[in-house]
Amino acid sequence: MVPDETLYALKDLIKENAISFLIALRAKGNIPYTESLDFIRRLSTVIELVISSTLQTINKVFSGISEVSEICGKIVALNEQLGSAKSALIDLDSEYKIQQMYERHPLFVKPETVSVGTRSEILSDGRTEIVECTAEYVPIT
Repeated sequence: MVPDETLYALKDLIKENAISFLIALRAKGNIPYTESLDFIRRLSTVIELVISSTLQTINKVFSGISEVSEICGKIVALNEQLGSAKSALIDLDSEYKIQQMYERHPLFVKPETVSVGTRSEILSDGRTEIVECTAEYVPIT
């Protein structure tokens, strides 16, 4: 049998690399923050399809040798590992969880809200109101 500590290695590998890929895309401005959840969902679908296909192939190849207990044990362990890996990105299934992931990641730099001036707005009753204009600044150290 495969040791427990290696059973979820594939799941962790998929998750870590998906997070790194998402952060790299965000850092380069290739995808807006609002698309992070859609990215994770689509990547998760691809992972599920690849793993399901792999499991089907493995089961077909080894289906005739079920009497050999050692091989069967390895197949069962591999099935468990691949089955678990299909849900590697389940922890990133909401905008909130993605934001939490960003904030915990060692490369994350929290944006700061800075004032860039003021503007005048004319209200519906004709009065003028001064409104502060802000922007998000990401300090690079």
